[in-house]
Amino acid sequence: MTAATGRVNEKGHLMISGDLDFETVPFLWEQSLSFFSTSDDVHIDLGHITFSNSAGVALLIEWMKYAKALRKNIYFHHISSQQNSIIEAVGIDALVKTLS
Repeated sequence: MTAATGRVNEKGHLMISGDLDFETVPFLWEQSLSFFSTSDDVHIDLGHITFSNSAGVALLIEWMKYAKALRKNIYFHHISSQQNSIIEAVGIDALVKTLS
């Protein structure tokens, strides 16, 4: 397991790296909250994720809900094929793909 981390890249996007699973997602959720308060539009780069299970997809959904509550637009960049498979399996692909 590789610990999940988030850092702001040169484009001002929150870049997520490491594994998104049931152990790492709660920490990453807490870490990401301050990013939402400092950005008008929220851009999250998922291109450096090495593994994701359903907990990772649940995190995307929570980020979408949080952005909506803050009245901010959210955009996901570089969603992996592993995440896309889970997203399609749970039937939220149309919703997530409009945000990529």
